[in-house]
Amino acid sequence: MVQDKTQILVTEFYKKLGTLGMTSLTNEKRDIGSIKFVLPFFKKSDRILDLACGYGRITFPLAKKGFNIFGIDISPNLIKYARINNNRQNLKIDFKIGDMRNLSYENNSFDKIICLWSSFNHILEEKDQILVLNEIYRILSLGGIVLMDLPNGESKWAKEQIRKYGRLVPDVINDIKIINYLHDRETLKNLGEKTKFKQIVKFLNIAGRRRIIWILKKE
Repeated sequence: MVQDKTQILVTEFYKKLGTLGMTSLTNEKRDIGSIKFVLPFFKKSDRILDLACGYGRITFPLAKKGFNIFGIDISPNLIKYARINNNRQNLKIDFKIGDMRNLSYENNSFDKIICLWSSFNHILEEKDQILVLNEIYRILSLGGIVLMDLPNGESKWAKEQIRKYGRLVPDVINDIKIINYLHDRETLKNLGEKTKFKQIVKFLNIAGRRRIIWILKKE
């Protein structure tokens, strides 16, 4: 796939932010909260994909708990760090560079897929969002579940930003510019209805932050 504006924007952002920049945006409490959120959905027999895994923030702790987990991310610098860390810890996680709109996995490859830390918000056009969901559906096995964690697009701050900019909201993180598509429960439900997934959209407090949780099931 030829790089487009979205790919270039995201890869350049994470190249500038780097692993240290990403770790500065989280903390142990948040990471533990994310792990506690996903664990009840997993079985040890599952093949799990950490979609937009970054440097392995969640991938590594789950692998250490004995889960068969894979990682893919669009950012070469983050995957490079993850692979180095993978070798250092003598783990056997398969980390790949890839675009979630064109996933390099066979049909029905995974039982569970997680996409955390606002990663889906980097997909800026609805047609691409649907493309991502269709790709996820393709590589998910029958009965499989997808878990997405997104920022609260219904907060007072989010509503103000949407009124000002529309859904494509500019942000600056560590002095680096990025654009996010701010979703709320309605936009996610509408997207889900354009796919074959069964879906649940709800709020959940994770480590003190109110997040939108999107659960998709392939039936």
